[in-house]
Amino acid sequence: MKIEKAIKQDVDQIVSISKRLLHGASNQEKGFLIRELKQEVVHKHIDEFYVARANGEIAGYLWLNKHYPADRLTYTKMIEEVALSSTIYVKQVAVDPLFARRGVATKLYEAVFSMYPHQRISACIATKPLNNTPSIRYHEKLGFTKVGSLVMTNYLGFDRYEADVFIR
Repeated sequence: MKIEKAIKQDVDQIVSISKRLLHGASNQEKGFLIRELKQEVVHKHIDEFYVARANGEIAGYLWLNKHYPADRLTYTKMIEEVALSSTIYVKQVAVDPLFARRGVATKLYEAVFSMYPHQRISACIATKPLNNTPSIRYHEKLGFTKVGSLVMTNYLGFDRYEADVFIR
């Protein structure tokens, strides 16, 4: 399996994986996505995506932002003093269900850790209205710890959205 920067030709496969994992479409016990990626969004931000390739197919992807989103800082309540604005932010990580349980997400994260060895990495994981417990457990296994909570109204079609903020 090879981890590399995504290219424009990867957009369709990234979007397809996103759709299959939306709100637990495949199996909520294995984790899920709350945000479906649209082609135009992936196309616009393709330089922020990394993909795991296995035999020419995309096994998974990780969408990385150089900073925790400034527009979310207002809605983030910290339980630990951390400068979120200086963290590398994982916007989304997803594995094609056909490649589940093969270490794809771990390889993607290991690539990020090696690219940014001296920076803290942050991620938000949904807790309400849908609780993504498998993702929380997985991130804790990777050494992430909860440092805060994000609470937003009218976000991604949810009246009240909540997520735990994790840092490694």
